[in-house]
Amino acid sequence: MALAGCNAFPSTSEGPATNSGAPPVLQILSPKSGDTVQAPIEVRYLITGADASIVLELRIRVSVGDPAIFTSDLSVNGIEGTVTMPANKLITGHHDIRFTLVRADGTALAGSQPVTVKNVTIVGQR
Repeated sequence: MALAGCNAFPSTSEGPATNSGAPPVLQILSPKSGDTVQAPIEVRYLITGADASIVLELRIRVSVGDPAIFTSDLSVNGIEGTVTMPANKLITGHHDIRFTLVRADGTALAGSQPVTVKNVTIVGQR
């Protein structure tokens, strides 16, 4: 029997809980460091260490450049899938791209480590 408002893996103030208590881990499958990509950019991801029921509470925050010249939070649709970085003339060129798991409200997910894809050439709008 399911109770309204209950979740087998409830969110805490630090972020969604997992079976092991460890934070979910984000892997970026593509693009890879050194790739040349066309905007809008399809990003393939895998989230491990998280139950499917909490994954929909998460977003992938994409930050282009260091310091960031463009940031966007993208909704995930499952443990593995794709998200699309929108085309934007600010992101054209050679950049590092940082991907971070955040909660749906935009707050950081405690303990989750960002993934940086280095030296990506983004072609598109100018």
